[in-house]
Amino acid sequence: MSTELPYKKLKNPCTPNYKHLKDYILGPTPGWCFYKHAVLQEPEDGYEQPPMMTLHFLSRPEPWGHSLIASDYFCQAHEFVLELLAVNGIMCNRVLRLAANIMFPTATGKPASPHIDHEVMKHNNLIVYLNDSSGDTVIDGHPFSPKEDEAIIFPGLKHYVVPPSTNDYRVVLVATYQ
Repeated sequence: MSTELPYKKLKNPCTPNYKHLKDYILGPTPGWCFYKHAVLQEPEDGYEQPPMMTLHFLSRPEPWGHSLIASDYFCQAHEFVLELLAVNGIMCNRVLRLAANIMFPTATGKPASPHIDHEVMKHNNLIVYLNDSSGDTVIDGHPFSPKEDEAIIFPGLKHYVVPPSTNDYRVVLVATYQ
């Protein structure tokens, strides 16, 4: 019986570029967008569509057939993603989406709806946890309990987030890539 996890924890060297990008994201940054529902599809029983905020660096490719640069900080965020993947020996041909997300506690505490980031294209996911918070990320049924500055990758599998506890919030940098 295989106990192989669907995700891989990466080594984050916390370079000066990363620290500067993290300070920017966690600081009084303009440009955050509020979304009433973190996931667009109807939630399955036991799940919900919690609100979240997103700071876009590179938009999703689905609406236009290609990604669009959405921030003056795109180059710094893109460079960090490429650095992190390279340090871990991971090949990246193209970044599809790049953003920071903030998830807040919810009244119900139900997890967000399971989803696949890009239903129509093969991709990999990268999540970098920018602060300590409660609530797991669950990938293909396997929970990951993150700590600040940890990073994971996984193929484009169904995943979801358990919202943080009361008086807590989670900030992540997310990227999808090929």
